Amino acid sequence: MKNVVEALLKLSGSSSLATTIDDVSRESHMLREVVIYHLSKLCELGLISMSDGVIMVNDRLSLALFAVSLGLDIRKVAEHLNWHDFEYFSAQCLEANDYDTFKNVVFTYNSRRYEIDVVAFRKPKVLCVDCKHWGLRKGKVSQLKKAVILHKERVLAFSSFLKRHLNRYRIRSWSHAHLYPIIVTLYEEPITIYEGLPIVPIAKFNNFLQSFDAWSDSLLSIPVKFMKKEDHLMDISKR
Repeated sequence: MKNVVEALLKLSGSSSLATTIDDVSRESHMLREVVIYHLSKLCELGLISMSDGVIMVNDRLSLALFAVSLGLDIRKVAEHLNWHDFEYFSAQCLEANDYDTFKNVVFTYNSRRYEIDVVAFRKPKVLCVDCKHWGLRKGKVSQLKKAVILHKERVLAFSSFLKRHLNRYRIRSWSHAHLYPIIVTLYEEPITIYEGLPIVPIAKFNNFLQSFDAWSDSLLSIPVKFMKKEDHLMDISKR
């Protein structure tokens, strides 16, 4: 099974999510009949779909996490992933937990351009997710700490930007919000929280979201109050 899963990850790269049974057989160095057996099991798990010998990978990151659960070296798995896979999976987890999500959120504040990978809304929470597809390397802890500081700055800027763009994110009815900066990583990192900002491995992100309400008080949050529409019009009339 491991060889088949690794072959699928390699063959369903960024250019295409589709491949064939024969290609998987050649790449995995396994008999076609054996490959078909393993592919049928992956279909049952919902990781792939098959039709007329063509295989479609439904979710590359879920397939990658399954590969790790089978014992495949996580560093080898990471070679076949990109930040799009992380972003897509993070958004899926958030949507499964009743968040309204926006990907690749680009905005300008004080003449500076920012981007947040995924922003998710569930009244009154706004989760701002930075997806980090990093390999294993020296000095990673210091890099994570730097990433935390930069992401906090990014989310703080977004909190000010959000006040004037409530309609864009379909939250005009909200009176306030709490913004939570979060970093999602491929690996289990040496630190799991820094300056109140959680650092969550992608394999545990869904569990993190499911238990979020229980310990959100211990996390860094940026509170924002929104001006009601009538108050905003009154404020304009006074200028």
